[in-house]
Amino acid sequence: MLERRAHPRFKWRFILRCREEKKGTEACEFTTVENISKGGCLFPSNRPFPVGEVLELQIKFPDRRDFLVFKGEVKRCEEIKTISSYWIAVEFKELFEEGKQELEKYFSISQKQRSEK
Repeated sequence: MLERRAHPRFKWRFILRCREEKKGTEACEFTTVENISKGGCLFPSNRPFPVGEVLELQIKFPDRRDFLVFKGEVKRCEEIKTISSYWIAVEFKELFEEGKQELEKYFSISQKQRSEK
């Protein structure tokens, strides 16, 4: 099978808060990141999000006290029939410098671990 992704994915489990970016939307969901890359992430959700929806993603990295904020566009929403949830695939649209640096740190750790195997 041909890999179409521009960036490799890593199975890091980060705490994630997400909400729709629409003004006036206060509903927030807590979940975990299933996998993440420089280009986006995949996470389970209790509800579906429409493709094209822009989400505010707040990711908690283990060695930080605060959440880092990312903006992402929903690219795929697939039902997980066995547990009545959904896989949400998001492409990052806004990555602030601090977020980029944090991702780079974890990706370099993952690359090193892969090369040692």
